[in-house]
Amino acid sequence: MDTTKYIIKPSIKQQFLLLWPMLLRYAFLIGLYVHYMGWNFNTMVFGAPLLTAFVIDFGPAIALNIEYSIKTRGLIIEIDEELKTISYSWHKTKRTFSFEDIISLEYYSSYGRGSGWYSFENYRYYKITFKDQTQIPITSLMMNKIQKRVEPLLAMKAEKYLRLLPFV
Repeated sequence: MDTTKYIIKPSIKQQFLLLWPMLLRYAFLIGLYVHYMGWNFNTMVFGAPLLTAFVIDFGPAIALNIEYSIKTRGLIIEIDEELKTISYSWHKTKRTFSFEDIISLEYYSSYGRGSGWYSFENYRYYKITFKDQTQIPITSLMMNKIQKRVEPLLAMKAEKYLRLLPFV
């Protein structure tokens, strides 16, 4: 019998997919500035908007990317839909749980949730808590469109929480 297994782990490709729209947006804006203002970057016309954009948009996205990378470094999750098990390997620990061992599934995202207005809106994560109080995160650096994939994989509905910045 062939079982359906899903391997979930952080990847450079997924980091790039999350950062790409932001990098493209800022490259375009800097390109417009250079086109109209030349290479004079000492003006307040360039400095003030760039500093504002960094504090409000670019900085939080980079902070979330770094935090998600650190929190999930080395984490490998295997979900077997047929056997209804979830296994993980992390920090020299390997464990396997049944779906029945999950006592809570929480979903954390930012307020915009894909509106396209800011760079950190696609950073989100799930936190799975098991009966023995073990917790494992599944972040947006581990799988694309987690909000559409995790709940069907685990056959559970998550409690949803909104945060300005969804740090793990």
